[in-house]
Amino acid sequence: MADVGMFAAEPVLIFPDVEKAAEYYRDVLGFEITLIWRNSETSPATNAVVRRGISIQFDNRHTNEAKPSGWTYIRLSQDLDGLYEEYKASGTNIVAEITETP
Repeated sequence: MADVGMFAAEPVLIFPDVEKAAEYYRDVLGFEITLIWRNSETSPATNAVVRRGISIQFDNRHTNEAKPSGWTYIRLSQDLDGLYEEYKASGTNIVAEITETP
């Protein structure tokens, strides 16, 4: 099979208010908003993209359909302790203290 050059996966998370989600990721988690998509200048945003080394999309166009389930792992190879401290200092809602497990 030929190598088609795939290099990344980009999760799409469903949120009713994608602009609010993107702003939270920017203001609290340190991401940059790279896209806010509206069907018109006066309509609410239907899609947003944030980036901080990786890209994450937010979408609200499918909220009346079957709810997707699952999770996304974001693997970090550098300074996880530093990122944890940054998020702690920014007021991020941390649901469990950082720990090492096998």
